Amino acid sequence: MLKFEYRIYTSFNWTSKFAEEMKTCFFNSGFKFKNFKVLDNRNAKEKSELISEVEVVILAGGHVPTQNIFFQQINLKNELKTSNKIIIDFSAGSMNCSEEVYAQPELRGESLDPNYKKFFKGLGITKSQILPHYNLIKNEYLDGKRLFEEITYTN
Repeated sequence: MLKFEYRIYTSFNWTSKFAEEMKTCFFNSGFKFKNFKVLDNRNAKEKSELISEVEVVILAGGHVPTQNIFFQQINLKNELKTSNKIIIDFSAGSMNCSEEVYAQPELRGESLDPNYKKFFKGLGITKSQILPHYNLIKNEYLDGKRLFEEITYTN
């Protein structure tokens, strides 16, 4: 019997570090911020207030299914629908913007797990599904299989 094991790690330290790096990149490119806030599980109850206070929402990277679950839990689709914000997204954030999200397996064990859900409802900002980082991962292997040829293209 195969045992499927993969874990999702949520690190607030990593999230804060990444947010600081993003802030620095934008600042170095000439963008100035009055406020720069991170919305995650630490302050999810304040989501409406946080979103209402900003002009730009950045949907960043991470594990696509984990991010999607968080977006569903905080009803981000409705929050964004009822606001007039500039949305910048990349990586997992861009994938979760589509109406239907394809979550390419990325963690060890996901491609072997018969219960791994590959398709789910997204934010509906776009109809397009994307797979970012193609040039970086096109020759990668996951669970002993070629990521694209034996996993993504066959599902």
